[in-house]
Amino acid sequence: MKEKLEILHKPLTADEIEWKIQSKTKTGKTVIVPYISNRAVQSRFDEAFGALGWKNEFSVWHDRYQKKGRGDETVVVERGIKACICVYCDEKREWVCKYDGANESAIEPTKGGFSDSMKRVSTQWGMGRNLYEYPTVMIDGLVSYIPNKASKQLIALTQKINRVGVTKDFIILKNE
Repeated sequence: MKEKLEILHKPLTADEIEWKIQSKTKTGKTVIVPYISNRAVQSRFDEAFGALGWKNEFSVWHDRYQKKGRGDETVVVERGIKACICVYCDEKREWVCKYDGANESAIEPTKGGFSDSMKRVSTQWGMGRNLYEYPTVMIDGLVSYIPNKASKQLIALTQKINRVGVTKDFIILKNE
């Protein structure tokens, strides 16, 4: 089991990471943060445990309702999705499960809630925990998407971090 868990704990490669815009600063920079991709979660668990040696399950963990209009009609304004990833432990001859959750996302709510909860529970198993230690990364300028040039720099950054380790520096990528 130890060897299988080590596969999950390996540093994420550049193609397993998605970078997303987190915020924009008053000084004209765009803050971006790394996330594990849902496909990377699936691939790593397949690699470690085989396609039949792990499973995932989802359930609604909470709904938040709000009144709509003058009547008694209410609508769901927020839904939480709980994900569970279970792996089969040969030594114990039983399934070992871990859970985490996320709210549905603003874009593609159902898919986003499933994907986000899956990515969150993968950190319970050790995947991508080092992403929380990545340096703060900013793109010079206020952008709505990550430019191709910055994407190439992010690949190089991930490769460097995997070689020499994480530093908590601020990194500003040029947007030219």
